[in-house]
Amino acid sequence: MRPVRSLDVNHAAEVLLAVPAEQRAGLAELLLIAAEKADLARCGHLTPSVCFGDGSLGAAAALYRRAARRQVDDGEYSDCQLLVFEALLRWRSVRIACN
Repeated sequence: MRPVRSLDVNHAAEVLLAVPAEQRAGLAELLLIAAEKADLARCGHLTPSVCFGDGSLGAAAALYRRAARRQVDDGEYSDCQLLVFEALLRWRSVRIACN
């Protein structure tokens, strides 16, 4: 996956806001998997036809419907951002363990 920028996290959080709360953690993981697969395809390690996006989290999020933008101090939005950060931490720890 390409380096994650703050706008990527914001877009992913907006995607999570658009689904029921019980689906958000799983969707956060799926967004990271989609970004990773797209990046592997971009680098020639996977067939591009099985992936979409440019390998960034923001591009993976762009494949989904997003909720309207909210203020950073909105509690539900902050919870969604936290879910994205937690998924990123798990994803990074798995990648470090595999290397």
